[in-house]
Amino acid sequence: MTARAYFVEWAPNPDPFYHAPHLTPIHPRLPEGIGIPVDGYMISLQHLREGPGIKKRQAIEFRELALRVGLKKALRFKGPIFLDSGTVQFLKRQEMPPFNQLENLEYQAQFKPDYVSHLDFPVPIHIKIPPDEVQKRISLTIKNAKIAKEYEDCFNFRIVYVIQGRSPDEYVKVAKEMATLKAEYYGVGSLVGRSAKDIIRICNIVKHNLPENAKLHAFGVTKLDAIRQLRGVVDSFDSSSGIMWGIKGVKKRSPDGGGMLDWRLKPHPVGKIAFNCDCPVCSRFSTLLWENVRNLSYRTGSRRWIRYLRAIHNTFTIWRIFHQ
Repeated sequence: MTARAYFVEWAPNPDPFYHAPHLTPIHPRLPEGIGIPVDGYMISLQHLREGPGIKKRQAIEFRELALRVGLKKALRFKGPIFLDSGTVQFLKRQEMPPFNQLENLEYQAQFKPDYVSHLDFPVPIHIKIPPDEVQKRISLTIKNAKIAKEYEDCFNFRIVYVIQGRSPDEYVKVAKEMATLKAEYYGVGSLVGRSAKDIIRICNIVKHNLPENAKLHAFGVTKLDAIRQLRGVVDSFDSSSGIMWGIKGVKKRSPDGGGMLDWRLKPHPVGKIAFNCDCPVCSRFSTLLWENVRNLSYRTGSRRWIRYLRAIHNTFTIWRIFHQ
């Protein structure tokens, strides 16, 4: 893995293969020659479990393929694959997962990833959670981290120990306790819904309370300003902003001169010039990217085709911001 890594959040809906879009199993096929640099992929375990987390035919087929050959071969990707714990779906349903830490590690291992997060329990600020439930989830996150550390040497992947919290004081408290594990890689969770300023502040205070040489990952970062400032704070982060803005997001201009393309954009006469972008997609399809998808035929794949091109452009913009 590179010194700094942007893990592209990927789901078997299917999202495009950003490193090789023409291999994505969709119709019509995406063109060759528009692949972008990909440091690694982040996949949620909820997309690979049976039950409510996996509904669509493409997701079921991908899970079966990944179980047979591993995630790398299923994605046709040689770089690192990060598999999270898949607990967000249970938070949304206000349930606790029906499996324990060791069972989750064993299931994660079947997909042959390079990195996994331990069985953590998010406490995001944009979801109402009673105070006693917040403390319960944080305590379980710490307990599971200790269990995962005991079994770490039994698996052929690196475990990222996720630090959860709501207030800065909670993050500090959890970071100090997790630091006693002397792990190689930690993560900061529950960043969704926070301002760029808060994200940077939390990542900094967590890093300050971890072992000196420990690596740090930021989960679910969507703010462009935060991504730009994270370069000197974390070793890696993951984001789904590229695909989300490409499908249903809000048009934004990045602080580094690029732009994020929104699926609702109306036709624009200057396209590429407006964003001053030299990504593989804009170099070939600058005018097409500004097409109003509502004017395209429904159920022909044309709308998704353009949205995926925009997602690739957006993801390249995020990659460039983080690596500049």
